[in-house]
Amino acid sequence: MSDKVYKVAIIGLGVMGGRMITNMAAHPNFAFSGAWDPSAEACEAAQNLASGLNIAENAKSLIEDAATDVVYIACPPAWHKEYALMAMAAGKPVYCEKPLGIDIDDSRDFVERLGLSNTPNIINFAQAASRAVEVTDQRLRDGALGEIAGVDVIVHLPAGRGRGRPMRTGCAF
Repeated sequence: MSDKVYKVAIIGLGVMGGRMITNMAAHPNFAFSGAWDPSAEACEAAQNLASGLNIAENAKSLIEDAATDVVYIACPPAWHKEYALMAMAAGKPVYCEKPLGIDIDDSRDFVERLGLSNTPNIINFAQAASRAVEVTDQRLRDGALGEIAGVDVIVHLPAGRGRGRPMRTGCAF
């Protein structure tokens, strides 16, 4: 195992940001360059999860901070692309929550720009190893679901999480 300690900037201190702080704080190869959220209450709660957690004045300064090695984006998806673009401009790897955005065309543009920039990136999708995904995958492979014509996923987030509207993602085959 590497002795390198990666300093992570946490953007968004809601449920996922808090979970990642807790998990990374327990891992010897991670530390925090800081965190940011527009909610003072969320910032205060995050400081209780990791002693000495620096709360930045704004996301841009934290992302551009020389101490930041990687940017973890856990804010509502309506702002994922904005912060990822800042990280790309600063030459920082991007670790982003899903979904990438709330608009399919905008999300495709986001993915294309990430690819063209050669920015190292990853999407957190913890459910990828869930039983439901395993069963669905098996049923797709053995033909039990028939011919798939398309997939739509509609997620309703609490007010403010998706700029006040349902997120719709999906693809057609």
